[in-house]
Amino acid sequence: MKNYLLSLSLLLVGNLLFGQNIIEEKFQHLYDNEKATVVHVTGKLFSYANHFKDTQDEDLNKIAEFASTIDAFTLVAMKEWPNSTNEYKNGMDYIHQDLEELVRVRSEEGNFSLYIDETNDVVNELVGIGTDNENFVVFSLTGEMDLEQIGKMASQINLDGFDELETIESYDISSVKVFPNPVQGSERISIEIPSEMDNAKATLFNEDGKQVATRTVRSGKQSLDFGNLSSGVYFIDLEKDGVNVKKRIIVVN
Repeated sequence: MKNYLLSLSLLLVGNLLFGQNIIEEKFQHLYDNEKATVVHVTGKLFSYANHFKDTQDEDLNKIAEFASTIDAFTLVAMKEWPNSTNEYKNGMDYIHQDLEELVRVRSEEGNFSLYIDETNDVVNELVGIGTDNENFVVFSLTGEMDLEQIGKMASQINLDGFDELETIESYDISSVKVFPNPVQGSERISIEIPSEMDNAKATLFNEDGKQVATRTVRSGKQSLDFGNLSSGVYFIDLEKDGVNVKKRIIVVN
């Protein structure tokens, strides 16, 4: 199932009428650049995925079901772009203002991050941004996508030339669960993580980005006691081997 997003997009590209997304808002200077490789797929074309549902191929059914929830896909790639590192850093600053980080991979060879705009487990936009220090890519998926499916997809996508995505593939981030959510401030927070993230560092941040507590977590289910938390939005950041997975949790009293 690798490359299915990019491959599907390349096969379907053809119509350039699309709605507002973060690429239009923050990366228009690259979109308009003559050196850019631009891929765009409209919701009308994605709707054809409905014709591929209910087949005997389970993988194809999953792809078709997910694709049918997408309104548009836009990708901008800059090959051998001298400003790729700065584009990534500036892009991170832009995206942080509007979207919530889902997963990030850091290495000497480059960096890749996925962000989401999510409400009640429905993802309205998924943004990927990455660089291998020579090339730069940013893409946006808009629609009404299931958060769990986004997590599974994030563990499967691959873009040629970005080895950092292979690292994401080795972590089943859709298996990372934090519950209950919302949680009472005095309750222990339960967490479930896959074996690949055994012995990860779990850091709790408040909405302002201030570190509240840090724990070491093992694979499987466990409960964490962070004391009596005040009401508000918090983020649990799980980090291992340069991979960060974030989960939002709401505390009520």
